[in-house]
Formats: sequence, structure tokens, C-alpha cells
Amino acid sequence: MKNLLIASLFLFTLVASAQKKQKITSAFGIKLGQKFSPKKAIKNVLGRDRTTFYYFKPPKRKGDFTHYMVVITPKTHRVAEIWIGADYATQAEAEGGRDKILRTLESRYGERDVGSAHARNAEFYGGCAIVQGKRHIMIYTVAEGGKTRLLVKYVHDTYKKLVQAERRELEKAKLEADDDEAWEEGPGPL
Repeated sequence: MKNLLIASLFLFTLVASAQKKQKITSAFGIKLGQKFSPKKAIKNVLGRDRTTFYYFKPPKRKGDFTHYMVVITPKTHRVAEIWIGADYATQAEAEGGRDKILRTLESRYGERDVGSAHARNAEFYGGCAIVQGKRHIMIYTVAEGGKTRLLVKYVHDTYKKLVQAERRELEKAKLEADDDEAWEEGPGPL
């Protein structure tokens, strides 16, 4: 009876520890929400949607990944997204890389989500998402310029919304300043 109790306790502990997953908080030495100085960036690239991606050097590179970037809030410089990317010659190779990294991430953070907006967005690109409240990880591939890029992005929704709000605020201030300059120059020829 005593051995059965010990075995049951051991199994319970084993199952409980296996089910405990890490919280999505950081990747590659960068925490979601931390301050990141644009001066620390190796380079920055403006995306199609006017989002600035700041490349950084990770403490340790991971597998095939060669692109390490963050998206920060434009005024307060808080990390909203952490991106990593790997380039592959074919879609099949990229999908193999995706499946491998997905297994690793699911073992660390939990199963992929299927019903959320984040999951549907990732599925649009042939990928998937792991969602934990306001934080999520999206894994997907994008074919571009004769190669296929595997992208993994860690996102904090609160800071992502702040990126957009701060960008609008800065753009509004710039428009108002431009209007003031135009008015000072006069209305032009009449």
C-alpha cells in the first residue's frame, strides 16, 4: 500500500510538472515590454506598413535563423514584437524548419491555438499561433524574391496597440507642425 501511494505521488508530480508551461515573456535576450534603444540596433528597416524593424545581435544564434529584429513603440521605445527569420531555398525546406521550431515552442509554451484571431491570421500565411492571453507567438512562411523565409514573431498585444497609438500621435504632431509652417509662409499666390 505504501509503495502504491509513493508511486501515485511520483506520477502525479511527473504529470503536473509536464503540464506546467513557460509564459511567453522573452526571446533571444530581449523581453517583451522592455526598453530598447534604437541606438542599439545594427540597422533598421522600414516595413510595408510603415513599421520600423530594428535588427539586433542575439547573445546566441538559434539554428538557421539569421534575422533578429524588434518592433518598438516609437516614443517610449518599449518592445512590442520580437522577430526571427531564416531563409530557405524552397517552401518545403521552410515548412520543415517551421515544423521543427513549432515542436520546440509547443513543448515550451503549450499547444498551438486554433480558434483565435491570431491563429486565423497565422493560418492565412500557412502558419500557426501559440496564444497566452495578451502574448502570442506566430510561426509562418513567406515566399519572397526567389526564396522562402520562415518567420517567428513574439508579440505583446498591449504594446503592439501602443505602437499604433504612438505612431498616430507622432504623425498628427508632424501634420500640425507642417500646417503651421505652411501658414507662416502665407497662402501663396492668389
